[in-house]
Amino acid sequence: MKLTNYLKKIPYYSLISKIARRRDIDVWLVGGFLRDVCLAREKDLFDTSTTLSMKPQRSRNVDFDFCVEKDVLKVVKDFSSRTSSKFIVLDEEQGSYRVIIKKSGSVYTYDFTLMRGATIHEDLSLRDFSINTLALNLNERASALIDYFGAQADLKKKLIRVVREEVLPQDPLRILRGFSFMVNYDFRIEAKTQALMTKYKKLLKNVSGERINEELFKIFASTHS
Repeated sequence: MKLTNYLKKIPYYSLISKIARRRDIDVWLVGGFLRDVCLAREKDLFDTSTTLSMKPQRSRNVDFDFCVEKDVLKVVKDFSSRTSSKFIVLDEEQGSYRVIIKKSGSVYTYDFTLMRGATIHEDLSLRDFSINTLALNLNERASALIDYFGAQADLKKKLIRVVREEVLPQDPLRILRGFSFMVNYDFRIEAKTQALMTKYKKLLKNVSGERINEELFKIFASTHS
């Protein structure tokens, strides 16, 4: 799998790379898009009926997540200005912002979040499951896929596994997200991870009903629910 063939088709990917290099800031593409490309699920996002044309399908919502080393607001303002779009503040304290762009009948969501911890290794270790810990540095012209925590191996094994125990009490909704991944991707939950889910399940009472409903709907929408 050549990631470059997919990355070139992400709208404004080269622009974000230019902004990162011009400002000398590391910006990593992280999360679900890289996971789904490794699973060959990019067909859910793009029309691949012609060789790597990857023309976005109509009325598709495509999400991209970026981790920014520093000055995340400057990067977001630069990107939104150059794309003539507006940005939304998701969490000012955590440094999380969103840019939404409508193009060719599709809606593209770009989420930019300030890096947690001192390194990208630490940031990725704080994500919900190993399968979501892949990253790619846009500041490097020949960047290789970053996989510190065995994400690609777990994707091949169809395994849902937490990297660090504390990620579940930090956000208990991740317990339901684990089951959502299980039914929608036909994966299995690692025994140790399931034991941790049981350990912290009572913390779900502290999660808002809206967030719980959203995750439950994802689960119930699956034929495997």
